[in-house]
Amino acid sequence: MQWPTSQLRHVFDVTSGATPESGKPEYWNGDIFWVTPEDVGRIKTGYWLRETKRTVTMEGYNSCGTTIAPRGSIILTKRAPIGQLAVLDTDACSNQGCLLLTTKSRTDSRFFYYFLSAESSSLQALGRGSTFMELSVDDLKALHIPVPNLEEQQTIADYLDRETTKIDAMIDAKERLLGLLAEKRRALITCVLPAVSIPTFLCGTLGFLGWDKFRDTGKQSVVDGCSVNETSAPKVVKKSCLPSLTSQG
Repeated sequence: MQWPTSQLRHVFDVTSGATPESGKPEYWNGDIFWVTPEDVGRIKTGYWLRETKRTVTMEGYNSCGTTIAPRGSIILTKRAPIGQLAVLDTDACSNQGCLLLTTKSRTDSRFFYYFLSAESSSLQALGRGSTFMELSVDDLKALHIPVPNLEEQQTIADYLDRETTKIDAMIDAKERLLGLLAEKRRALITCVLPAVSIPTFLCGTLGFLGWDKFRDTGKQSVVDGCSVNETSAPKVVKKSCLPSLTSQG
């Protein structure tokens, strides 16, 4: 399907942010959300940006020339790195590391968020600079974007919302499982490692800490029914570890 295209400048107003003077406390900790690339980068699932690490006062806002964008505007990082995206869930301004894209007419910001996400490599290729790469307002405005009718935008955005939510849920479940496995791995090492590395002279101290000494039976030592060779055996063993490990085969 061929959609009509347009330069981004005809669909969005694009403005850059600014930073109030940091040495003036009266400029900070106000009621106005102030977005930085760090805030955008902290979004792990979805695209809504609901809060910012720092806020500014109206005095701070008026001092630096940044612009408040309405809810539904797109935030695009223009450096460090180029191309991270979010959609504002509340009115907010930004620092100079972000660009604010505010629609000029009835459009669905979600559709253009997804499109720009898919074009992240192209956005990065537009970066210029000798010290660090930066995406300019003019280059972004000149970008050609598809502009389907509003109904198509909403249909596509709704579909992508549903499907990406499912994928995000699977990613979250996988990350939780990996976290549990990493915790189990650490617990296993914690249980077993002292049994092969703790010197004999610590036995008295470890007894105070709840560790039991091996009961010498000649060539073998026994703890809770678990036998090990003396040459490779620990001098002490955490009583709660070995039974649980042997029970798992």
